[in-house]
Amino acid sequence: MYNVRRKNLVEGSVGIALCVCAVFLFPSIAQAEVLPASAGIEDALTFPFYAITSNDPCNAATGEQQLFMDVFNNGGRAKFRFRNEGPVHSSITGIWFDDGSLLGIDRIIDVDTITDPCVLDGHEDVDFERNGNQNLPGGGDMEYPFVAIKAFTVKSEPPPPAEGVESNDPIYGNTEWVQIEFELQPGQSLANVLEELMTGDPYPTLRVGIHVQSFNGDVDTSESFVNSPIPEPMTICLVGLGGLALLRKRRK
Repeated sequence: MYNVRRKNLVEGSVGIALCVCAVFLFPSIAQAEVLPASAGIEDALTFPFYAITSNDPCNAATGEQQLFMDVFNNGGRAKFRFRNEGPVHSSITGIWFDDGSLLGIDRIIDVDTITDPCVLDGHEDVDFERNGNQNLPGGGDMEYPFVAIKAFTVKSEPPPPAEGVESNDPIYGNTEWVQIEFELQPGQSLANVLEELMTGDPYPTLRVGIHVQSFNGDVDTSESFVNSPIPEPMTICLVGLGGLALLRKRRK
């Protein structure tokens, strides 16, 4: 059974990352921002995933190497971009959010938004829709069960692997993605969302789970994953140290 990392581990790891980044970049912490309203994907904070199932240990390990979630600002809304990048073919076919400051899904950016002049950022081989009929497979077996509310679930259209976020696709390679934008609870900001993804006792306030199928092209294979509460160290540097320093201060 895979357990969620505890609060002290999260805070310690974020603190180490802050120190490492400060040594190399020497930015002004007081002047740095978390994510400006005009932020693009290069300004995102990136979270990896860890497996909560192990139907096949090799597939579980593959997912931990290839799955990423970028979180960034979009005009006062929180945007989550899901990527599946690596040499082993697989497909993200379901995504679950377990609450926090999120109010509700504003829109899904995929093939359906390619012609939207206000978006123009979908992928022509990815098609997701709202679907709240099932919890994250294996989520109920976690030490602290993962339970997503009905409005916070999206799944790829049939056939799921083909319409999901694929890695090593024969046509598109590793360029597929899906983005999900959320409105926020009144008075909440992206800083609150980031704080909830990284902190909480005994587990983070906001967790995101994904279901991945078709490892190595075998449609009968699948594993489930939950985002790590510890973002990748280098993305902390790219986003700016000031925001994370603020998050640490808010927790005290």
